[in-house]
Amino acid sequence: MAVARNNGVAKSKGEYVCFLDADDWWEATYLEEMYMLIREYPDAGLYAANYVYYKPGKTHVALKIERGYINYPEAYVHSDAMPVWTGTVCMPRKVFDEMGGFPIGIKLGEDFLLWAKTALHYKVAFCEKALAYYNNDVPATMRATRNLHKPEHHMLFHLGEIEAIVESRLSIVDREEWKALLDKLRISSLIDYWLSDEYHEAAVVELKKVDWSKQPRSAKTQYETPILLLKAKRQFWQIGSFFKQKLMRLLA
Repeated sequence: MAVARNNGVAKSKGEYVCFLDADDWWEATYLEEMYMLIREYPDAGLYAANYVYYKPGKTHVALKIERGYINYPEAYVHSDAMPVWTGTVCMPRKVFDEMGGFPIGIKLGEDFLLWAKTALHYKVAFCEKALAYYNNDVPATMRATRNLHKPEHHMLFHLGEIEAIVESRLSIVDREEWKALLDKLRISSLIDYWLSDEYHEAAVVELKKVDWSKQPRSAKTQYETPILLLKAKRQFWQIGSFFKQKLMRLLA
């Protein structure tokens, strides 16, 4: 994906670049709204908009963020969804090139690494209007049986690269905001690796970087649950999710 996107940008000729996957879609006014956002906030190096999270039975507007320049890590920590989603991004080509484009070799989360890196160097401007649709209509069977990416291909195991930039560029107060975000991502997303026989130790290494003293007790509970019990709970959840999704499709 990273190579394809980078090649697409290299072959394009515009001053700004946008990204849209084949299964997502924009509102008809998306480009017009991005143009107005750029004129209103010309100092940004990254522009994004609200979006609709599309899934049978769970379709909703993703974010409640006001228009303007946003504090990227703070907005991410306090939102239930990504404040900068690739399907709404508009980015100056010169900034994309300066940041080195999407990191090669990362197969999951390469977009997050690029947006985070950009947010550490430039302002991020946000449009409050929902201008795109994030299609997450993935069958539960595919989610339940998917193979894990190798750690070297997953952004969760490359967060140290963002931490290095944070340490070199930001004050202690601003570092804490980024620390809160990166800890949140590790806690919420490493569970599948924690349960994996093959990648369990890699997850242990990353979770040791979390400042648990600043996390609610519930955040650590799942990682203290016996692995066999947690695996059983997740299997029951996946079965329930499968039948719920089947029902939603029948009723749609």
